[in-house]
Amino acid sequence: MAVTIELKPETEASLLVQATAHGLDLPQFIALVLENQVLPIPPSLSPSERAAVWRKPGTLPVSPLLSDEAINRASIYDARG
Repeated sequence: MAVTIELKPETEASLLVQATAHGLDLPQFIALVLENQVLPIPPSLSPSERAAVWRKPGTLPVSPLLSDEAINRASIYDARG
């Protein structure tokens, strides 16, 4: 399947650097990144089985960690006290 995506020039440049570092061309690298973000879950799984799949290490997308400032009490409650 072919998909066309409009990227900002700086995003394209960043992806190209990462692709080159992995020894891939840009379309191959983008396909790899997208495939790693998709978790196929068969519809025949029960809710508890689906939850178990999600809890397995490596199946969820990696999110950046929050800084101490982002999670301290003052920044959470701000002016609300």
